[in-house]
Amino acid sequence: MSRILRPARRFGAAAALASASAFASQPALASPFAYVANEDGSSVSIVDLATNRIRAEVPLGGEPEDVAVSSDGLRAYFATNVGLVVFDTLTLQPTTIALPNANATSIAIEHNGNRVFVGHRSSSDLSVYRVATGQVSTQGMPHTAIRRLAMSPLGDFLWAATDGGDIDRLDVRTNVSSPVFAAAMPRPSGLAVDGFGSVWSGSTNNRNVKVFSVNPNNGSVGSLLTISNNVVPGRLGVDRAGGFGSVALVPRTPDDRIDRWWGAVVNLPRGSEPVAVAASADRVIVTANDASGAGGGPGDLGSISIIPPTGPQTHLPGGDEPSAVAIGPTMWADIGAAPASVSFSYFGSVTRRQTITITPTGYDDLQIGALRFAALSSALFSIQNDGCSNRRVYAGSSCTVDVVFTYTQPGGIISGRTYTATLEVPSNARNAPVKTVPLTARYGLILSLGGR
Repeated sequence: MSRILRPARRFGAAAALASASAFASQPALASPFAYVANEDGSSVSIVDLATNRIRAEVPLGGEPEDVAVSSDGLRAYFATNVGLVVFDTLTLQPTTIALPNANATSIAIEHNGNRVFVGHRSSSDLSVYRVATGQVSTQGMPHTAIRRLAMSPLGDFLWAATDGGDIDRLDVRTNVSSPVFAAAMPRPSGLAVDGFGSVWSGSTNNRNVKVFSVNPNNGSVGSLLTISNNVVPGRLGVDRAGGFGSVALVPRTPDDRIDRWWGAVVNLPRGSEPVAVAASADRVIVTANDASGAGGGPGDLGSISIIPPTGPQTHLPGGDEPSAVAIGPTMWADIGAAPASVSFSYFGSVTRRQTITITPTGYDDLQIGALRFAALSSALFSIQNDGCSNRRVYAGSSCTVDVVFTYTQPGGIISGRTYTATLEVPSNARNAPVKTVPLTARYGLILSLGGR
C-alpha cells in the first residue's frame, strides 16, 4: 500500500483541537467516539458519533495495526511498529511505550483496565502493560506469531489467534495459558467474542469463518464449527445492539457488505472493500481501504461508513489504510471553575478584578450558554472579557471570563457594606447544568482571597 499523506489533515494535538471546530457542529450531551487506526497514515481518525463528523486526525508516531479503548474512555491504545502508543483522548496527545518485542499486531484490555495485552508477530510472548505503574512485562503463550487478540465479555479469558492458525487461551485470573486449536485458522483476519462467550475467527487462507462455544461455568471449549465458506473475511466485530445476546459482524472484503450472524446483511456502496467493523449501541461503523465508492477519498485513502438501523448511511473520507476501529464508551461533559469562589476587599474608590477559568472536566466538550448573575445585591458587579458565553469548549482546553467589582465612594453608597452575587455558568455538564461561583465584596478587608 503506498503511503499517501494529506498535509491538510495531518496535524499535532494543539492543531487538532483548533481544527476540530471545522468539523463539529452541535455538541453532544452523551456522545461516544470511534477511533480509527490508519496504518499507512501513522495516525488516528477520531469520529464524533453524535454528529457523524471527523473530529480530528492526529499523528501517532508509528503505524497502528490495532486499537482498543479503555472502559472510562480516557485512553485509546494502539499496537504499532514502534511499540504501544497510549493516546490521551482528552488532550489528543500520544505517548509511545517501548515493548520487549517488535512487530506489535494486536491489542486487548483487561476489563478492570489494569492491564493492556499486546500481541506480536515475531514472538509467542504477549507484552503486558500495567496502566497504574507504566511497567511492561511479558506473558508466554503456547504458539508464536500472534496476529489477533480478543477478550471475553466477562473478562476471564483472553483469546489469541496466530499466523499459523493456532487458537490459544490465557486465563487472565491465573495467568495460565493453554492451546485450544492447532493450525485451524491460518492467517487469521479477525477474532471476536460475542455476548455468550462464543469465539469467532476468520481465515483469509481458508476463506471461511468459524466459531466455537465456551462453557461459562468451567471454561470448556466446544467444537470448531464452520459458519461460512468461500468468503474473504476482514476484521470481525460484535454487534450488541439487539438487546440480549449478540451477533458477529464479518466484513466481506471483495463484496461491499458486512455479514451479520444472525441478522440482516449490511450493504455498503460499491467499491468500499470493507476491512474492519465495530458497533456502538445503535450504529455499525465500518472502515474500508478503497474509498472510490464510499468516502470519496483520492487514491488508496480509505473511508469510514456509519450505518444506523434505519435511514441514510453516512460515508466519510478516511485516512491511509484504516486497518482497525474501536468505539469508546458513552461520553459526557462535566465542568470545573477556578477559583471556586471569589472574595474581594474594598476601601474607598476601588476596582477589583478576578479571572475565572472554566474547564471541561468530563469526557466530552462543554456547550456553554450565556453567563449571568444571580442573587445580585448590587450592580457593582459586572462581567468583562467574556470568552465563555455561548460557545463550545473542547475537552482538553478551557475558557476565561473576568468578574469585576467597582466601588466609588461616596456616590450614595453606604461604606462598610458587604455585597454579594453569584456567577452562573449554564452548560451541558452532567455534574452541574448550572455551575455557580459565589462572589463577595467586603468593606475594609486587608486580605483579598482570589481578587486583585
